[in-house]
Amino acid sequence: MAERAPELTSDAEETARRALLAQAIPDAGEDTPLARQAAEDARRRIRLRGRTLPKPDQTRVLTVANQKGGVGKTTSAVNLAAALAQCGLQVLVLDVDPQGNASTALGVAHEDRTPGTYEVLVDGLPLSEAVRPCPDVRGLEVCPASIDLAGAEMELAQEPDMVARVSLLKTALADHVAEREAQGRPRLDYVLLDCPRAWA
Repeated sequence: MAERAPELTSDAEETARRALLAQAIPDAGEDTPLARQAAEDARRRIRLRGRTLPKPDQTRVLTVANQKGGVGKTTSAVNLAAALAQCGLQVLVLDVDPQGNASTALGVAHEDRTPGTYEVLVDGLPLSEAVRPCPDVRGLEVCPASIDLAGAEMELAQEPDMVARVSLLKTALADHVAEREAQGRPRLDYVLLDCPRAWA
């Protein structure tokens, strides 16, 4: 009597399907390095799509900063945030750059009168009232920035308590994390701050 092959689990089936899909991408010759790299990147994306990453023990806060502008801070923050969220993690991006490019890249509105980082820092708005979900990536949220944020530094300079002034964002974030926990919502795994060049 012939032995039956063990049935594949749904995870094993999905892995096998991805392997076949990755193999179907044609190889590029040595004379076309860009096509070769594009094919390898496509294979890598196919293998990684749907994979989950382990959750950290506590919320991790990452700051993406550099003294120089135009070096890829926003690109790095946005892509890292999206990749982490696509791997099953809960991610929040705090857009702290008045240009609001992280907000734009993640599809979150940040026009005038849209509550965001400025209102959190200057008006004391709870972070939960400014955070918006990213429409394209589940598990990714954004606190948008607007041009108003450019004047926040001057307004905050009037604050007599220097310690309180520099810890406004830290306090707002700690309150937001505690509020999520009290509501029984999933804990934030990663928080990424996309900073303007002056913050480095």
